[in-house]
Amino acid sequence: MSVTKPLAILLAVLVAATGVGAAVGSTHDAGDGAYAMDAQLNDGVVTVTVTEDDDGVENATVEVDGEAVGETDADGTVAFERPDDEFEVSTETASVELESEYAVDDGSLVLEGSEFEMEDEDERDEEAEDERDEEAEDERDEEAEDERDEEAEDERDEEAEEIEDDERDENAADGSASADAGAADAAETADRQGPPSSLPAVVPDRVSTLLGSIFGDGGPAGR
Repeated sequence: MSVTKPLAILLAVLVAATGVGAAVGSTHDAGDGAYAMDAQLNDGVVTVTVTEDDDGVENATVEVDGEAVGETDADGTVAFERPDDEFEVSTETASVELESEYAVDDGSLVLEGSEFEMEDEDERDEEAEDERDEEAEDERDEEAEDERDEEAEDERDEEAEEIEDDERDENAADGSASADAGAADAAETADRQGPPSSLPAVVPDRVSTLLGSIFGDGGPAGR
């Protein structure tokens, strides 16, 4: 963690313990409060307690050798299985960062060193502003992606509509061609059959006899 103020490494109040399960840790006086991180080992499980003015610090992330093992509960406590015979425990609260180095000797924890660093208020504000900027940038990226997806969907809809229009035009052209072909076939058939038969040029004998009886043998022309 980088800060603008020099690192404050204070004398730790070491609480040594030889019995199994006894707590060992350090307390740092920051002027506006006393911060402490204690640890105890029992049956292979390490329990770390983080306090501020003897009150448990809740939701503080505790790391062991740089890897998070959990967050403190309402009592400022978190437990994890004992790692190697030597390990480093660190935690960061809203105000301070605490680091302690432990070793296991004859089944008990021994505090080998402790560091204490105050959080710089300006740095906290800067980090918070950076987080807000990142969130705003992520939101802009999501909006841009949504807009691209919407444009791609509109393009797909337009392409589908163009395909449908082309299919309708093609079907209409096929129908018109079929109608023209049908008309041509009908005209060709009519040409082969020829014009309708005309009335016979010779009047049937019965009609001629009837006309003769009316007008005489000369027919209508003789009259």
